[in-house]
Amino acid sequence: MGPTLPDPTPDRPERERLGPTRPGALRVYDPAMAEGRRVGDDTVSWQVTKLAKAHRALVGDALAELGLHLGQDLLLEQLWRQDGLSQSSLVARLGVEPPTVTKMLQRLERAGLLRRERDPDNHRLWRVYLTERGRGLQRPVRDLRRQVERRLLTGLSDEDRERLVALLARVTANLHEPRYT
Repeated sequence: MGPTLPDPTPDRPERERLGPTRPGALRVYDPAMAEGRRVGDDTVSWQVTKLAKAHRALVGDALAELGLHLGQDLLLEQLWRQDGLSQSSLVARLGVEPPTVTKMLQRLERAGLLRRERDPDNHRLWRVYLTERGRGLQRPVRDLRRQVERRLLTGLSDEDRERLVALLARVTANLHEPRYT
């Protein structure tokens, strides 16, 4: 067993100080977790990490069968929605750094999935266009996403699914807010 942290609130009953021992249907802000007294597989962070790793492995393997790397499907999705985007638009839409998009574009261009052309009205901009081969991946990639979604949500009711999406969106938003002090 690891080291035990001192309890900063010894006057409160233990159950009240520690909160629920396992995730429940309505788990709220957990002071024990925030204070570092809760670690390991009973934390949201641990479960999110396990989920992310499993999801990444599953999707990565499936994308590899289509000749794609993780993230390239997301870039292609933006072009399937609006072909001819600028590289800077792709950076903004994907929320990644410009060198990341540049490297993805180089790989996808070498694979014959897209082409880059200078904007005729602004020669500083490069526009990105899908090739026929790139457009041809739309259906298999979207089918893959549907299969992953079905597998991921197996056993959850429609209500559970809606709640999960809302909770994940809230947790993600929390990470973009200023830190607790």
